[in-house]
Amino acid sequence: MKREVVIEGDVNDLAKLKEAMVGQDVVYANLGGSDIVRKTQNIIAAMDEMQVKRAIFINI
Repeated sequence: MKREVVIEGDVNDLAKLKEAMVGQDVVYANLGGSDIVRKTQNIIAAMDEMQVKRAIFINI
């Protein structure tokens, strides 16, 4: 049984973020570059809407 799903995408696309979170138990986000706060806020907003309660963030 495969437990992990790797998704590469645009953290600015809220619809795609929500789509990626369907059926997930935890979100792992490895973020860098500019606008870290906005990127993190987008992920958290998608998590809230999709009722994903756990996350692991690596922000540089």
